[in-house]
Amino acid sequence: MVNKGQSQSIIDSSAYENARTKALFLYGFTKYLEWPNQRNFKKFKIALFDSDKLLFKELQKIAKTRDVYGVPLEVLMYSDSQNVPKCQVLYVNKKSGIDIESLNTKLQGRSVLIVGEDYPFNSCMINFLTLEGVQEFQVDEDRLKKANLSYSKELIQLSTSMEEWRDHYSEMVAKLLVEKEQTDLQRAEIKKLQKQQEIQQQEIESTQKELEKQQMYVYNQQVQLQTLIKENADQQENLNEKIAILQQKNEQIKEKEKRILEQELNVFNQKEILTRQMRQIEIQEGKINDQKNLMIENESKLSNQQTKLNFSLIILSALILFGAFILRNYRIKEKANRILEEKNTAIELQKKQIEEKNIAITASINYAKKIQDAILPSEDLLDNLLSEYFVFNQPKDIVSGDFYWAHKSLHTDNVIFAVADCTGHGVPGAFMSLIGVSLLNEIVVENRVEDSASILNQLKLGISNSLKQKGAREEAKDGMDIALCVWDKKNKKVDFSGAHNSLYLIRNNELHELKGDKQGIGFYRGKERSFEKKTIDVEENDLIYLFSDGFVDQKGGERNKKFYYQPFRELLTSISELPLREQGKALRDVFNKWKKDTQQIDDVCILGTKIT
Repeated sequence: MVNKGQSQSIIDSSAYENARTKALFLYGFTKYLEWPNQRNFKKFKIALFDSDKLLFKELQKIAKTRDVYGVPLEVLMYSDSQNVPKCQVLYVNKKSGIDIESLNTKLQGRSVLIVGEDYPFNSCMINFLTLEGVQEFQVDEDRLKKANLSYSKELIQLSTSMEEWRDHYSEMVAKLLVEKEQTDLQRAEIKKLQKQQEIQQQEIESTQKELEKQQMYVYNQQVQLQTLIKENADQQENLNEKIAILQQKNEQIKEKEKRILEQELNVFNQKEILTRQMRQIEIQEGKINDQKNLMIENESKLSNQQTKLNFSLIILSALILFGAFILRNYRIKEKANRILEEKNTAIELQKKQIEEKNIAITASINYAKKIQDAILPSEDLLDNLLSEYFVFNQPKDIVSGDFYWAHKSLHTDNVIFAVADCTGHGVPGAFMSLIGVSLLNEIVVENRVEDSASILNQLKLGISNSLKQKGAREEAKDGMDIALCVWDKKNKKVDFSGAHNSLYLIRNNELHELKGDKQGIGFYRGKERSFEKKTIDVEENDLIYLFSDGFVDQKGGERNKKFYYQPFRELLTSISELPLREQGKALRDVFNKWKKDTQQIDDVCILGTKIT
C-alpha cells in the first residue's frame, strides 16, 4: 500500500501504461465504426465495469480534451451486469467474472459495441489479446453486422487473425506444461522445506518457552529492584529532611552558645569588679577593727552600728551590680529583637515583591498564550480544510512547545497540515513554535512550496539561520520534530515527510505506520541530507493521525511507567470506529486517567482527520 521511496510508485507503472494503451484503443475504435442515428447523439458514452479504475481514469483524461463525431465523450462505470447503462461502447474484462454470452444475449438488438478482454476467440465484437507482450485485438465481423454497426476495412486489417491467435494459444499451452512440471518440482521441494520448518518451529517454540521463563524471572527481579530503589529513595529523602532539621538545630545551638559565652564573659568581668570592691571593703574593715580595739570600751555601740552599716553597703553594692547586669542583658535582647524585626520586615517586603513579580509573570504568560492561540489554525479554518477532524492539544505549562498548522493552497487546492514538537516546553518552547509557524507561512503561503520534502528542507535551513547554527559543539541545539502531509484531494493522494515523527493511517481497522527520517529540524551534527517524501493512495474513510511524543512518554498507571507506542497504536485502533470529535475526547480521558496525580512531563498534541 505504501511506497517508501521518491522513485517508487504505489501501483506498478506497467499497469498505468497498459491502461493508457487500452484507453487509446477504445477511443480509436470510434474512428473506424459508425452507429445508427449517430447524428442525433448528444453525448457519446463509453461504459466499463467498476473494477477497472485505472482504465476509467485514463478514459476520463481523454474525454477532457477530445470528442466523438463532434459531441462530448462521457465515461461511465457500472457494478451490476444486470443493469448496464445506456451507452455506445461497453468494455468488460474476463477477470470481472461476467459471463460474456449472457451479456451478448441481454444486449441483443441494441447497437452497442461490446469490447472484451481475454475471452475466447469470436465471443465478442472486439476482443483484446496480449501476444508476445504486445497489446492486440481481434474483430468478429458477424457480431458487428448483427448489431447494425458499420466498420471500415482498416479496422479488420489492424486486428489479429484466427491463425495468429491459434499459434499463440499453442505456444501458451506448451509453456504452461513446462511451468506445471517446474511447479510440481517446486511443490515437492516446498513440502521438504515445510517439514524442516516444522522441526525448526518446534525447536523455536521450546526455546521461546525457556526464554519466557527467563524473562519472567528477570521481570520479577526488576520489580523487586524498583521497589528497593523506591524504598531507598524514600529513606534517603527522610534522611535528608532529618539532616536539614539537625543542621538547623545545630545552627540554633551555636547561636545560643555564642550568646551564653558573651554573657559568661560579662559575668566574669562583673565578678572581677566585685572581687576588687570586696578586697577594698576587707581593708576598710581591718582598719575599722583596729579602731574598734582601741575604742572597744568607749564606742561599743558605735562599733555595732558601723558593722550593720558596712553589711548594708555590701548588700547595696551587690544589688547595684546585679541590676546593671540585668539592664545590660535587656538592652542586648532588645537590640537583637529590633534587628530580627527589621529582618522579618525585609523578608515580608521581598516576599510581597516576589508575589507581585509572579503575578506579573503569570499575566504575561497568559497573554502570550492568547498570542499563541491566535497564530494557531482556528476551528472555522480547520472545519473548512479537514471537515472531519479533532485536535487534542494539552500544554504542560500555560504555553506550549507543541503546535499544529494547516493551509489550503489557492493554486492547486492541496491541503497542507502538520504537527510539530519544539525543543523544550513552556515559554522557551512557545518561542520556538512562533518561529516554526512563521517559517511555515513564509515557505508554503508566500513562496508557494507544496512538496512535503522541500518544505522540511527549507524549514530546517530557516531554523538553522534563525538560531545561527553552524554545527559547532557549543551552539544551541534547539529545533523541532515534525510530521507534515500534503493532501491532494483531487487525485486522492497524500505526500508525507517527517523529522523523527511518524504518520499513522488506519484503514479497515488496521493501522499502518509511515516513519519519518531519523533527523530533526535544526541542529544536526554530521553530513547534511535531504528529507524523504513518501506517497500513499488514500481511500474514502481512511484515518490519518499526526502527533508529538508527549502522550507516549507520560508516566502514570499503577507502576508509574511511560504509556509507550504499542499501547498508543492499540488505543487508536480501538477508538477508530468512533466519530472524530469523540476520538479526541476519548484520548483526553485516557491520558488524564493514566496521569492521575502525576505531574505532566511534556506538552501533548495529536491531530486526527478522515479522508472524505
